[in-house]
Order: sequence, then structure tokens, then C-alpha cells
Amino acid sequence: MKELRDIARLSDRFISVELVDESLFDWNVKLHQVDKDSVLWQDMKETNTEFILLNLTFPDNFPFSPPFMRVLSPRLENGYVLDGGAICMELLTPRGWSSAYTVEAVMRQFAASLVKGQIREGTRGPRSPFLQPQIPQGHPEHLWTSGDPSSEQCIKCTK
Repeated sequence: MKELRDIARLSDRFISVELVDESLFDWNVKLHQVDKDSVLWQDMKETNTEFILLNLTFPDNFPFSPPFMRVLSPRLENGYVLDGGAICMELLTPRGWSSAYTVEAVMRQFAASLVKGQIREGTRGPRSPFLQPQIPQGHPEHLWTSGDPSSEQCIKCTK
């Protein structure tokens, strides 16, 4: 996949990718750089968190449909990260997606949204990563039009 080669060639090592079970449709992505002026960077520094681990699941028709993206660890609060770890950004909805977007561009946009959304490392409950059963659960204020966050848009974010 061209996207994977392009990321491997990034000179700034902003992100790194590992395939899940050698599948080109399921990636774990480490976001290594967070804005140093953000509260999240301070939180990560205090807890010695080196990166944000995300999971991207690509549909069969990628790049014509967006990937589903969620945070696996650390637990993040506020902003565009729902309780189950799903990322709620118009960019990742069918309406907001463009086949011209690259994974690198999506990751850079997500990194920028961390500051804009005033996202912090979680303080509620244990500091454990999100568990698989938690992933599909959305925040009550975020309602997926079909009940499936990987294929539809968040009603709250599209208003």
C-alpha cells in the first residue's frame, strides 16, 4: 500500500505504523509528536507517556471512504475523543472525507485537534488503555446516525 511506504519515508518520524495481524486494513499508529504548548503534552510529560496509540481500520473501498479511527491509549478526555476512544471529527465522516486525504494528513489534522479540543490525558478511573468492549460505545452526546461509528457520522459533530 502506497500510504504505508509514504509514512515509512517521513523524515520527521511524526508517526509510526504497525500492521495488526499483518492486515493492510488494520493499523496501529503511534503519534509521537504533540504540540509542546498543549495541556496534553504537559500531562504526557508528567506520566512519561511517549506516544498516543491509535487504531485505524480501513474499509474495503479506501481511499473513497474514510478509515475508522480510535484512541487505544492513553485514555484521553474532552475534545473529539469519545468515551470509547472513537474519534469524532467531520474529516472522518463520509460527508467530510475526500479521497485525496492521506493517512499522514489525517494524523496531522488529529494532532492539531488535540490542542483545539483541549484534550487531556484521562483522570477518571484507571489509567488503562481502552478495552475492546468499550470501543463501540459512544458518548451519550454523540449519536451515530446508523449506530455504527465506522460507517456513519456523529450527529452532534455535523450540526
